[in-house]
Amino acid sequence: MALLAGGASAAEAVLLPSGRSAELFETIGDGSDDIRLRYVSEGFDPQDVDPEVLLLDMTYLCELRAATFENGNGRGRQITVSIADRPAEFGVLNTDIRQSFEAFSIDAGTCIWEAF
Repeated sequence: MALLAGGASAAEAVLLPSGRSAELFETIGDGSDDIRLRYVSEGFDPQDVDPEVLLLDMTYLCELRAATFENGNGRGRQITVSIADRPAEFGVLNTDIRQSFEAFSIDAGTCIWEAF
């Protein structure tokens, strides 16, 4: 997987609809239509957040960068958004990390939640 450019810098904090803040840790893609936006929010624990509020936060983070990852017709990309309580190496199991993730497809700049 390769890191991709796009959107805010990793050090830029984003205020979420829930009132929490998150920083973009990394953007990962492999040249296909799958993109991962990995955020860190200090003190984050998905068990302490109402699931509907967490989905609002994840959707907001997706839509901040959706236009960056659209193909020519405004469709086609799959974005997975994750929020963790601290940075972690991608693909390495660490049971001490508290995190949550959601998958979205993009349609005309709008992130559509892909419940799974």
